[in-house]
Amino acid sequence: MNSPGSLWLAAAYTIAALMYLVAGVRERQTPTHRPYSLLLFALGLLLWLLALQQVSGVLAGVTEMVRQQSRVEGWYNDRRDLQAAAVKAIPLAGAVAAMGLLWWVRRFWKRYLLVLVTLIFLVCFAAIQAVSFHNIDYLLRSQVGGATIKTWINLFGLLLVTVSLSPFLKIRRAPRP
Repeated sequence: MNSPGSLWLAAAYTIAALMYLVAGVRERQTPTHRPYSLLLFALGLLLWLLALQQVSGVLAGVTEMVRQQSRVEGWYNDRRDLQAAAVKAIPLAGAVAAMGLLWWVRRFWKRYLLVLVTLIFLVCFAAIQAVSFHNIDYLLRSQVGGATIKTWINLFGLLLVTVSLSPFLKIRRAPRP
């Protein structure tokens, strides 16, 4: 059974996903911004997947499948080195992706910078959780201020989502006659 906290996070991610999809549709209406609406759609899709993960726990199931496969193939005992390497590679991959995406949006980098930061942050956080390195899992389950560090990181991610979304949902007023 899901905790009330994970259901609230799922609801927040779902609402944010819908808002990003609306923002993407609105962004497509401006010809100079049309190609970059893909960023907004990608973040909307990622948020929807994070909401799905919150209610289904599919990531834990995938991790367990990989764990069982590693036992069958005989590399389970050596997984720690592989996990440590993956955890180190994720921020590097995130930095490379950020540089590439920043180059892509270079003409409008101020408009899309927070969207890129949010997208990279959430992808890296999900990837690090998927690796399921015991030291990190222990840290994420640690309590701080009445909530787990994982919850605080999710809330920070939602804060980034909210701040990065705000420029795209400004109310457009009709010009005065």
